[in-house]
Amino acid sequence: MTWADVIFIGKVTYSNHYESGGWAQRTLIRFEVEETFKGLSTNDHEVWIDPGSFTSCYAEYPIGHRYLVFASSRWGFFNTAIMSIYKGPLGLKPPPPGFDLSHPPKVYFAPECSGTQELSGRPDDIVASDLAYLRAWREGKSVTRVYGRVLDDHTPAWPDPSAPGLQGATVTLEGAGQKLSALTDSKGAYSFDGIPAGQYSLEAALDGYRAFPPGVNYDLAPGTCGYGEFNMLTDGLLEGMVKDFRGHPATKIELVLQRVLSNGSVDFMGLTTTDQKGTFQFSDLPRADFRLGVNIDRQPTVEVPYALSYYPGTSQPSSIHLELHEHRKGLIFNLPPPLKTRVVNVVVTWADSSPVANASVLARFKSGGVAEMTQTDRQGKARLVCLADVPYQIEAAKWLPPHQIARVAAHSERYDLPAKPWTGVMKLVMDRTSRFF
Repeated sequence: MTWADVIFIGKVTYSNHYESGGWAQRTLIRFEVEETFKGLSTNDHEVWIDPGSFTSCYAEYPIGHRYLVFASSRWGFFNTAIMSIYKGPLGLKPPPPGFDLSHPPKVYFAPECSGTQELSGRPDDIVASDLAYLRAWREGKSVTRVYGRVLDDHTPAWPDPSAPGLQGATVTLEGAGQKLSALTDSKGAYSFDGIPAGQYSLEAALDGYRAFPPGVNYDLAPGTCGYGEFNMLTDGLLEGMVKDFRGHPATKIELVLQRVLSNGSVDFMGLTTTDQKGTFQFSDLPRADFRLGVNIDRQPTVEVPYALSYYPGTSQPSSIHLELHEHRKGLIFNLPPPLKTRVVNVVVTWADSSPVANASVLARFKSGGVAEMTQTDRQGKARLVCLADVPYQIEAAKWLPPHQIARVAAHSERYDLPAKPWTGVMKLVMDRTSRFF
């Protein structure tokens, strides 16, 4: 919090974010300020934010969403990796309405790494605790504290605040000449309030689990706070083999594991690919019900040409229950027959009918995602392999240099390719105008 130049609650009212993120041009986000805690006056009703343009820590701020924002006036502060490979000019997208480039307003920097949180996506008790602390801190009445949660989470690299908390974990805080302990409540929350300023170390422990991270260190000034979130991992195991419809081991099959939550929704737990023997393994799993499947969270492609299928080989969801420390081995996942493929012959030309060499020819799902891709030869011809019985939209594009990966120098219109049998040659005419892709 000490590094942040402004702290406020606000709602996103404008964004020129493109699907490509902020790697090629600068993005601008406008917030309508609801409540301010630091760096803004009561007369500041609007704040502009850069969500991490030109960095690997880019944040997306959808219009209408509310956030608790921590932002810096320093572009690219210490914990954000600047994309040093970028060699192009630091361009600006078309300016927002009313944004005067000759006299621009102050723009603060709040990327994914800034600590900014969407208020609607955090547990109510944590949000209330954070806001209560910030309001007290604003009035100069805050006490030094360390608080947080202990989570039953399998994804240590990407902590999920919506993960269930673990009750009864022991959290130990040591420093400033004292050692304190607390047990987490039913939501996995703990708190050490009114502690002296100083340097502290924090750890969490619970029988049958190991904490990630192993520990956290703080150097707390008077009236400030530290937040520690621990993911508790266990040694549960799911292991087995994937077989094709003939009963042979199926190699290079991508499997998705989901955890079934108490409300019936599912949480992504992991992704793996079968080895040369068709075997797979998911480790460090908690006690839970799981779903294991192929293409259960995406559409089939030529690379993975199977209809949605759950273990042990059905189109309907089925669960695998795992107890704490349980190792389930010998699972057999039977794949359905692969979907058939078809070849679409494509020719890409300019408006004058001259061929376009080395153009990308894309088959998109109706939902917009790219399913298949190939390149044209010197005559502008290409053979695009797609799945049969699946509708697509076909389009051609010519990309700008790598440092502007978000844009195409030229493109064609998108043409519908129906699911029914189709023969002939699809002709795509390229337009030389540049656009974001």
